[in-house]
Amino acid sequence: MLFGPVADALPALRPDVDALLCHTDVEYALFAAVGTFRPPADLDGFGRDWGIPEHVVAAYRHFEDAHVRLAGDFVFAEPTTRLAEAHGRAFLARFTRPPAWHTADVPFSFGNLDGAEFLIGGPAGAAERALSRRMLRAWVDFCTTGDPGWTGVHHWGDEVPARREAWRGVDLPATLDHPVDPLR
Repeated sequence: MLFGPVADALPALRPDVDALLCHTDVEYALFAAVGTFRPPADLDGFGRDWGIPEHVVAAYRHFEDAHVRLAGDFVFAEPTTRLAEAHGRAFLARFTRPPAWHTADVPFSFGNLDGAEFLIGGPAGAAERALSRRMLRAWVDFCTTGDPGWTGVHHWGDEVPARREAWRGVDLPATLDHPVDPLR
């Protein structure tokens, strides 16, 4: 999450500064895996409790992990995507390589896969190291030239069906928090 001034539910980025933003495909899967996200069984009630419109909830109903995907898109993916679109000089990556949960992209982005087995879903092999090299190159290119090598949204891993259409026109709360239970 970005920290700083917030305008219209989005962190304010200086318009003269390029931005590189990234979120994972199933952000809340990490919180579910460690037991800090325990949504109620009723998806509709969950949506109402969080203030998510019924038509958005309906768009997630076909996912086995609907609660997890809905929460992650509500708190992370949709705000990050809107921030990139509003900024105009931002590049956005959506990390989709399983387990594609919160922070799974970080070891790949920094090239430090060793010791990150839990975050990346197991030991790093040749495919993971190749992906990390590509991501690290994009991040370094962005830092040095302002261009990570793509336009729009870049999918690191298998591309997934877009879930954004249901969010169009939906107002997000002014402040997004991480509604998870603390570890006990």
